[in-house]
Amino acid sequence: MPDAEPTRPDAAPIALEVEPATAHAVTAEPPTADPMIPTVEPAMPDPKPGIGATPHRGRKRLAAIATITAAVVAAVIVGLTRSPLVHARTIRVHGASHLTRSDVLRMAQIAVGVNVFMLDAGAAERRLEADPWVAEATISKHLPSTLVVDIQERSPVAVIESTGLLRLVSGDGTLLDAAGPGVSLPLIASTEATVPEPSPVAVHDAARAAAAMSPVLRRQVAQVSILADGTLRVDLRSGATVSYGPAVDLVAKAEALQALLRWASAQGTPIASADVRVPSAPTVRLG
Repeated sequence: MPDAEPTRPDAAPIALEVEPATAHAVTAEPPTADPMIPTVEPAMPDPKPGIGATPHRGRKRLAAIATITAAVVAAVIVGLTRSPLVHARTIRVHGASHLTRSDVLRMAQIAVGVNVFMLDAGAAERRLEADPWVAEATISKHLPSTLVVDIQERSPVAVIESTGLLRLVSGDGTLLDAAGPGVSLPLIASTEATVPEPSPVAVHDAARAAAAMSPVLRRQVAQVSILADGTLRVDLRSGATVSYGPAVDLVAKAEALQALLRWASAQGTPIASADVRVPSAPTVRLG
């Protein structure tokens, strides 16, 4: 058998170099649109309610809701104002003394069953205040069915002769009814024979002087005289005269006169005349 060929130690190994395959990127070209086929855009979904709504549409919706609400409220109010629930069942009258309850309701033109809600309280108050006995009237509504009438009456403090009648006079000079028999109030009169009836201003001043007196002092006064210069003089039932001056500080003058009368009574000496024109320094002449 033949000997194997000896290996040569100096023989170099054979290296085989293999070049890698070059990678080529391939880009897909979009298909060319066929001009004969129409293009269809995809449909967009509708927005959810309230999203994307225009402010104008929202305002219209709110206006419609407000109109409907107002109409419903108005219908309810109209129904209530016409309901028997707001017809007066209770009418209270406070402060009437000279006037009776029937007088007050008749003058105010209100009665049980009147619509409390629709009642013109101001007009009823003016009707009451047109009467000379009523100085002030207030009508309060207490829904659903109660009315309260508060009356402030005038009180007579003197009498005056007017158009041949003796009339009661209130503290603000308002002429009231004819004075009945047995009335014991001071007479307001002018000392001028040429002036049969004093002016309303003079009557007002004299009435205020009488109103400032206490009931005890007023019973001792026979007359509040209006002098030619417009000042006042108080004539007592005892015959004494008291200079009063102008119609100012009337409460202080009445208190000064009453103090003088108490002092004279304690002395047991009647007063012939007095002067309270300066109420802080009155003078007196004993009779």
